Amino acid sequence: RHAGEGSAHVFARKFLPDFKNQFGDVSLTVKTRDEPEGTERTKGPYTITTDTSEVSIRARGRFVTFEMSGTGEFRQGAPRILATAKGSRV
Repeated sequence: RHAGEGSAHVFARKFLPDFKNQFGDVSLTVKTRDEPEGTERTKGPYTITTDTSEVSIRARGRFVTFEMSGTGEFRQGAPRILATAKGSRV
């Protein structure tokens, strides 16, 4: 998702999972870019267990993608991401 006009970037600090019927672990990978076809930066994968309440991700970019996969079963509810808009780095 585009963070805004001009040089605004998203600084995603935490991912708060909301999985229903989770059996097994879920793997979360965060990918960011500053431009649509720019260099992709990857954070993770992070392992989310049934006991995980939050994941510290510290990812920054104008475009942010969250990819999830699991070794068992899970249904995604309404996950929350703690993020702020930041200016670009010079």
